[in-house]
This record gives sequence, C-alpha cells and structure tokens, in this order.
Amino acid sequence: MRTGTAFNVPIFFLDQLGTVESLPLWYPASSCPILTDFPNRQRAADQLESVRFIDESCQAHGLVMPMVTESQQTFLLEITSPHPWTTGAQQVVEGCFKVFHHFLNLLNYGERDTLTGLLNRKSFDEAFFKMSQQDPNASDGTAEEGERRHPSAACWMAVIDIDHFKRVNDTFGHLIGDEVLLLVARILQATFRQEDRIYRFGGEEFVVLLRAPDAMWATAAFERLRETVAAYRFPQVEHVTVSVGFSMIRHHDTPSGAFDRADQAVYQAKSQGRNRICSFEMLGLSSRSAHAPDQNTVELF
Repeated sequence: MRTGTAFNVPIFFLDQLGTVESLPLWYPASSCPILTDFPNRQRAADQLESVRFIDESCQAHGLVMPMVTESQQTFLLEITSPHPWTTGAQQVVEGCFKVFHHFLNLLNYGERDTLTGLLNRKSFDEAFFKMSQQDPNASDGTAEEGERRHPSAACWMAVIDIDHFKRVNDTFGHLIGDEVLLLVARILQATFRQEDRIYRFGGEEFVVLLRAPDAMWATAAFERLRETVAAYRFPQVEHVTVSVGFSMIRHHDTPSGAFDRADQAVYQAKSQGRNRICSFEMLGLSSRSAHAPDQNTVELF
C-alpha cells in the first residue's frame, strides 16, 4: 500500500445502528473512495495507528483503525458514535478488531498460494460463479438517474503459462525456478487492477479473471503483461516469456468449460512459437477433440 498518494482502497463502514457495509467482489476501484480525500483515514493508513476524530457536519465522534493482512493489503475500519470515545471503549473495539484481523489472516492463508501470495485454486470457483452470473447485456447499474445506462463489461478468463519452465528448473535448479515464479507473480500484480483476480493454479500456470469492455481491451491488458515479462531481466535466467490464452466467460458458464477454452488458446499460442497471446473466440475453436493439433508435433514444456 503506497502512502501519500491518491489511490483507492477498500473501506468498511459501521454505523451507530450496527449495519455493516462492504464493497462487493467486482466493485470497480475507480468508484472507491480516494484515500487522500479523507485526512483521518490517510493518517491512520500512514501511521498504522488508530485515529479519533470529530465530524462537525453531523456531530459524530469517529474512530478509524488500520489493518494490514499477511498479503500486504491494507484495510480501514471506520466507526462513528454519537458519544465521545473513551479509552476503555476504544480498547474494547480495538481488541475485537484484532480478533477479526487474526481470523482474516487465517482465511487469507487458506486461500493464498504459499510461494507467490496469489490466490489459489480453492478460492477460484466462488469468484468465477459470481462472474458467470452476470449478463454482459444487462446494465451495470452505475449510471446516475437520467443518464444512459450502458451494458456491463464482459468478463474474461486467461490462462498464463511460463514458456520452457521445465528447462529453467533443469538448468538453474528449483530455487531459481521458484524465484522466477515469485517475480512473475509480482509482475502480474503490478500489471492488473486491484479488482482483477489473479491465481496460481500450480506449477508455472497462472489464471486471471477480469472485466473488460471488449476483446480488444482484454487483449491490450494481456499484451501489456506479455511485454513486461519479456523485457524483465530475471536473476541468472535473464529472460523468460509467457504464452497467454483467454476466453470470454459466458452467461452461466462453468469453470471447467471456460478453463478448457482458455487452455486451448494457450496451446495455440505455444504451437505458434510461444511468447504470444491467443483468444479462443478469435481462433474460431469449438471443441478440443475436433480442433486441437496433434500433440505429438508440439513441444509444450
């Protein structure tokens, strides 16, 4: 979490009646509150300490508490009360928040890959099903009253495979191979947005779920990743590349169906020379058995 700059962070609010509001899974980061617009939240995030404040507009007494997860995500909990905060009341709330912090870290540990810190396969299905329930032709519900409502952005799934990764392990050893995986994971995190979902499925295979207006926009995002990886100088290995295959997530799609389409596109990218991006829809593929090339003619790994 960078401090001192204007950026979006997930923020949870608790009003005096006990109603909790939180951002949904695919809430666009551009619609989140800007941290620098709220000095008290900014101070709590910068100092990583609780901050008391008085909201003169509604005569409320506020308390902002920061929390940093093991995956280095920073969350803020803001509570307002009609009464001034006493030291005892603040200690009780902070104690409850610490319990929640430990519980969240336990959940986070179970849903994260231990090497890269990315999400793991266990947490994939829930996010995928939420995406597959969204109708691309339906309104995204973000337009103000009186404005024209546009269709919501389509959802896309990409499979990203490091080219010749077995050769990296065989030549430089598994410790260097793990370092390559870790650095590729960091490039993935730096390339995609906060609301995008990045997973490590095992070995050298990664999966990305994102929302994009069309195939050209999605292609540009994946091309940016491909170029960044290809230009990066990895210790000892120097350069590695990735092959990317992606497909649009259909309404009421299944994880296995979407993965199979993206995986076929990855196969095509590798058969065409690697270090490239292929879209399942643009390739015109329909089924693996009917359209996959002879696997004996292509060296995949």
